[in-house]
Amino acid sequence: VRIERIKLLLGKDIDWPYLIRSAMEHGLIPLLYKNLKDTYPEAVPEGVLHQIRNYFLINAGHNLLLNEELLQLLRLFENHGVFAIPYKGPTLAESAYGDVTLRQFCDLDILIRQRDLRKAKDLIIPLGYQPHVNLADADITHYIESRNELSFMRQDGRVGVELQWEITPHYLNFPVPSRYLWQSLERSSRKHSGFKTLPADVELLVMCVHGTKDQWARLLWVCDVAELIQKNNDLDWNRVI
Repeated sequence: VRIERIKLLLGKDIDWPYLIRSAMEHGLIPLLYKNLKDTYPEAVPEGVLHQIRNYFLINAGHNLLLNEELLQLLRLFENHGVFAIPYKGPTLAESAYGDVTLRQFCDLDILIRQRDLRKAKDLIIPLGYQPHVNLADADITHYIESRNELSFMRQDGRVGVELQWEITPHYLNFPVPSRYLWQSLERSSRKHSGFKTLPADVELLVMCVHGTKDQWARLLWVCDVAELIQKNNDLDWNRVI
């Protein structure tokens, strides 16, 4: 049914520049390219398909770069006793879409325990990362109490990292505290390249909160929720609710 629907739509007069621009804004270039290529590529103007393919390949290369950097950071944290949970980004691409290249993302999100922020910060700065906010040790306690994350950018500008100790800013009353996230790992067998990740039911809640926080402004976030549910058809809905 989906394939027939796509073929029917491709038979209409499509504004290709608008479609490509919208797909980029909504983070859907990888899914657009995959579905056009896999269903009815001969109905797409050759130049258009080539353009979308180029965007797809650029995004895929970027995703693979970030995924490799994420694994290095997780190994670094593990080796120094900092317990870290990757989520969104490459982790969500694998758990929802089954392929790290099929989702657009721009940085790496890593959950850490609040008490480990100083250590984590000191570990990644020698790798060329600079925090967006320069904090003296005396300022960190106040910063932790008033914020939920500290952002870093690698000096070459290619990789951004957000170290988070809560899922949302304090002004949003997200009813799943960070301690619940850590407890949930005890029943999770899901992993991202050897590292534990959030169980599917918790990840679903987090994605719903993330979309709501930003008013569902991008179709990508709707796709994330839909794909997570589809890929995890054994979800414990009583637990989710």
